[in-house]
Amino acid sequence: TLAETSEGLEVARGYAGNEKHAKGLQKAIDSLGGTWRKRKRSCMEFLLNMDEATDGKVDFKKCLKGEGAIDIDSDEMAIEGAVQFAQRKRPKVLSSKGTGQAGPKSDANFVGVKLGAGGRPERVFLPVPVA
Repeated sequence: TLAETSEGLEVARGYAGNEKHAKGLQKAIDSLGGTWRKRKRSCMEFLLNMDEATDGKVDFKKCLKGEGAIDIDSDEMAIEGAVQFAQRKRPKVLSSKGTGQAGPKSDANFVGVKLGAGGRPERVFLPVPVA
């Protein structure tokens, strides 16, 4: 019944291992985010140095847009391409049905992850069409 399920949920939330696991997961996310920021900063510095050294032949802004002399794939370009692809062809929703695995199902509108404001990873979803 609903009361038994709610009671079981509260017991599971109170389990000490959940808090330890959540802290470990947050530490791993922060570590990966720090590595991501460091790598992105070094790439941006390289492009700025190339812009200055070549007197504008290698334009920093054009390279970031994908129109410059150096062809790079930024996080924003990858997300934009994934959104365009997903809008053309809707991906199948993964399901745990019949696999014996419990847990949340994948969101069909999920596209990718980018580094957001404050240096935190953010999920990117397809825009929902307004009816």
